This record gives sequence, structure tokens and C-alpha cells, in this order.
Amino acid sequence: MSGKGGSLAGKLGYQGSTTLVTPSVALVISGAVNNGAGLIRLTISSTATLATGNVATVSGVSGTTEANGTWTITVIDPTHVDLQGSVFVNAYTGGGTLIGGTAVGLGPPQGVLAATFEFPDVYTCLFALTTAGVLPIPTPSAIWPPPPGGTPPPSIPQPIANSVGVRPIAIVTWSIEGASFVRQIDIGSGALISACAQGVNVQVYDATSTVKGLANQQYGVSVAVTRGVRPTNQIPTLWAQEGNLVAPLGGVQIAVPQNVGVNSVEVTGFDTTTPGTPAIMLVQHQVGLQFNKAYLVEGDADVEFVRMAPGTVFIVITNEGPDPIKYFVTWGIDG
Repeated sequence: MSGKGGSLAGKLGYQGSTTLVTPSVALVISGAVNNGAGLIRLTISSTATLATGNVATVSGVSGTTEANGTWTITVIDPTHVDLQGSVFVNAYTGGGTLIGGTAVGLGPPQGVLAATFEFPDVYTCLFALTTAGVLPIPTPSAIWPPPPGGTPPPSIPQPIANSVGVRPIAIVTWSIEGASFVRQIDIGSGALISACAQGVNVQVYDATSTVKGLANQQYGVSVAVTRGVRPTNQIPTLWAQEGNLVAPLGGVQIAVPQNVGVNSVEVTGFDTTTPGTPAIMLVQHQVGLQFNKAYLVEGDADVEFVRMAPGTVFIVITNEGPDPIKYFVTWGIDG
């Protein structure tokens, strides 16, 4: 982490930065042989997080030391991979790990900055990332995924499974008059969040595994704090991940995240049987044991954030169409 506490009085802004790495698991190597065509074939603990074409790093192999290095892999079965372009020379004698494939789990929170302001005012955090491979701030399309299932409109950014991009999330804790409140948002370059405050603490963590991005990617996150409010057309968001299939007339209840500033919700989905057919969903907001809001969402024409009443604890989605659907939920965050 770079950055330090202090006053913003008389300054144009305040900045901090940190580095994140998408989480990975070291897969244990227990064997290395000639695959029959001269390539090195490794026996590993599991290939569940790997796919053909992934880049992986092998280290610590004894005997077949020519396996150590960075390779593009071919997945053979649940416990074997081939190292593309390798040449098997020496017999395996033991050891070794392989790191690569899909990111696994959430990264630990990393501090970016902590600042104390001279007097209460409206301040804005502006985030930026140092990689061009960043997944967009997720607002899923109602007609995702790509053909034959549909095409994501350019105006609605969409996280892509198996993308080389990343997904960082920020935890922003504002403080004023001895009280504090937390906001949690997806971030990419240009993400903004504002509040009236006397101080702010910003942490970020990596959530690339939730969109099936790749492991062991390093990237930088920076934030600048300036006095003033964000543009009103840029809503801070927190993606809730894509849901499972919902059968016709079936429903699903989704808990609203608490104590992170959720004040609206956007629900989208697509028909999994008939390409290009919009999903028809009844969305209801539950406060306590009662529904206080109900509306239909049909296709991308209805994609919008809908305000939630204070105390909303669940969103209930019912499939009103003739085919199974897959749904997406994005939370709008106050700020």
C-alpha cells in the first residue's frame, strides 16, 4: 500500500495504491513421463481448475527438471496435463507444484489509503487499474451469453467467463462525527463513489474467481479522493453473480447484502432454450414478511435499477416464461 493519512485542505486530492494478485492454488505434482510424442506429461492432484490453453508455472520438480518453467498446457484427464512445446529428457524423481488456471477463492483485503479531512464535505473516490484486461463493472445483459444464446449490447458491460480480465472489489468506509458507514462496490478504471464525510478508509480485494478469470495475475489498483460529488449518471454497483437455472413458474429468493449501502437492484436474464428470446420475470421486493413492490422484467428493454425500500431483505424472482431461464442480479450502491 502507498498513501498516508492527512488533511485535504488546500490540496487538489489525495491518492493511494496497492497491488493485487488473483488467487491461485498450488497443485501437487506426483509424476512426469513422456506422453508418447516426446512431450512432458505431468500427473497432478486435480485439473478441475485448469483448461487447455491456460498458462501455468511449474516449479520444484526433481529429475525431470526440464519441466520447471512457464508453459501452455493441454488437459488430458482429471489428473494429467501435457506441457506444450516441452521435451521429456530425464526420469522424474519427485516433487513439484503447478500454478495456473482459474482463480480460486477471494483475495485478502489490501489497504489503499486512509485519509482524514479538515472539515465535513462531499468527497469522491475515483478508482483506476493498471491493466487493460480488467473486466468491466458488471451490469449483465438481459440477452447474455454470446450466440447462440444472444449478444451483449455494447452499452451494457458484461463479465465474461474464462476471460483474462480481473474483478476487484472496494470496501470504502466513510466516517463523520464519530460514526462510520461502509460501501462495497465493483471497481474498474473510472468507478466513482461519493459521500459527505470527514474521513475515509479504502480497502480492495480480488474477486476474479467469481467470474472465472485466470489465477496468478498481478495488477495495480489506485484511488484518488477529491472534494465534490460524482456524476449522477454513474451508479456505483456490486454484482451479485449469475444465478442458477430457474424452471418455468419456478422462483428463487436472493438475500440483499446488508450494511454495504445497497439501495436499488437491477435484474436481468435470458431464455436458455430459445436463442434470442427474452426472459420474462416477475420481480418482487420483500420487506419483513411482506412484498412491497412487484414488477415484470422482459428483455433488455426493461433493464434498469429499481429503488428498494429501506428494510428490504430479499429479492424474489419468478420465471413467468415457457422455458428455463438464467438470471443476473446487480445491486446499486448508495453513493
